[in-house]
Amino acid sequence: MEKVAIKPMKILHVVSSLNVGGAERFVIDLACQQNTYNGITTHILSMGSSGEPLVDEAKLHNIPLSFGYKLSFIRSHFKNFDVVHIHSSHCLLRVLLAAMFVPIKVIYTRHNERVHCTLRWRLIYFMA
Repeated sequence: MEKVAIKPMKILHVVSSLNVGGAERFVIDLACQQNTYNGITTHILSMGSSGEPLVDEAKLHNIPLSFGYKLSFIRSHFKNFDVVHIHSSHCLLRVLLAAMFVPIKVIYTRHNERVHCTLRWRLIYFMA
């Protein structure tokens, strides 16, 4: 199979933690796959801590990691990326607020069947 030429792109994957879970495991697998394409580089931003179980797994695959949850910290990362891909609803509001007035593409993937239905969450989903 012939490889398709892909426009160079830097992707920031955002998760609430790197604890063992479906979305977290998916992000590592997705980043590994994306890094096999010439011109695509990925990075994972976790709003958890550096001692979580899947940190070593990401390091094993040479996926750059950063940890933080403050808006200024998140916003400072945007200048290095073309796309921000959010994988946790608990990161959504922080990333949306950090992305205000910043020219960056934001993608949100809901990895569970649960849709938050409170007024707060309806407003967050509306913003997204």
